[in-house]
Amino acid sequence: MASPFQGPIPIRRLERQRAAVLDGLLVPSGFLKDSLSLVHRTCGKPNCHCAQRPGHLVWVLATRPDGRPRRQVVRKADVEEVRKKVTEYQQFREALRRLEALDHEERQLLKGLLEKRHAPYE
Repeated sequence: MASPFQGPIPIRRLERQRAAVLDGLLVPSGFLKDSLSLVHRTCGKPNCHCAQRPGHLVWVLATRPDGRPRRQVVRKADVEEVRKKVTEYQQFREALRRLEALDHEERQLLKGLLEKRHAPYE
């Protein structure tokens, strides 16, 4: 069986990639584990145009503070900040997935090294 291990270079490359991903994860920033959506909502005034469809366009943050879904209207002044924090969370999760992929690749390389170095007793 051909070994996937090609020497120390691939593992060193993975270590550098892993360090770069970790550096990005360790930057202290707050994020929101929620999703931001632009939706049509009605205001409840019987004479408003929104009583007939479509409603007012508002930004809504979907959250699960106690495990149950909640929707919270975001003030126009806060939309960009909220969007940034939601995006930072998505980037954090993507970095975690990248770390898992790097760990998997490194394990495969080390398993190949184990097979290559295995010398059966004769």
